[in-house]
Amino acid sequence: SARIGKGEIVALLGSNGSGKTTLAKILVGLLKPTAGRARANFGNQSFDIAKNSPKSLCRYIGYSFQNPEHQFVTEKVFDEVAFSLQVQNHTPEDEIVKRTNTMLDTFGLLEFSNEHPLSLSMGQKRRLSIATVLILEPVMIIFDEPMTGQDKRGTDYIIDLVQKLREKGTTSLFITHDMHFVADVATSVIVLDGGRVIFRGTPQLLFNSSETLARASLADPMIHRLACRLDPSLSGIIRVGEFYDAIEAVI
Repeated sequence: SARIGKGEIVALLGSNGSGKTTLAKILVGLLKPTAGRARANFGNQSFDIAKNSPKSLCRYIGYSFQNPEHQFVTEKVFDEVAFSLQVQNHTPEDEIVKRTNTMLDTFGLLEFSNEHPLSLSMGQKRRLSIATVLILEPVMIIFDEPMTGQDKRGTDYIIDLVQKLREKGTTSLFITHDMHFVADVATSVIVLDGGRVIFRGTPQLLFNSSETLARASLADPMIHRLACRLDPSLSGIIRVGEFYDAIEAVI
């Protein structure tokens, strides 16, 4: 079992077929668990996820798909973002327009408002996918391989966005294979193997657990391996900046 706290940036790791995407779909109500339970506690709201519909859950937990095209349902970029508000049946039309334009501008997509979502580049599709989720201001957001198709600018933007969300208390759960992202951004890590949690802890603890890394077919960042080879006392170093600081201190 594993608990995810408010404001955490959690990396969900594991080899292909370990259950990462299945867990994500259970959390947003797209799949029902065959065993065990998934519970959510948001402020004064506490409920069994399996007993709620995706429509009711999306107010609390957003999900940005690994393949953005799979979640697009309209023929215009503007309508795609607005749709998230329209299905809630309680947002005035003028507010929908205002919030949608603001969200599109935030993600650099305002000029593509009238374009078909499938005509966008992969990076733009990814940003549109995230925008459709964020407009509902959920308490927790699940990002499934969000860095796919992003250039450095797009990647940096997503990282900055997640840091700002954390400052607001929003929880982020990342399904990723990018160990550099895990080292630089994640506050904690959950590792799955065969549908079971085999590790829950900090990135530093994970990268120093050779047994867990081997079992889940993961590799620690090169900078961590280099630091350990130079001096075992540097085993807590997992970021390039930390490595430089340690070297400068010695020199």
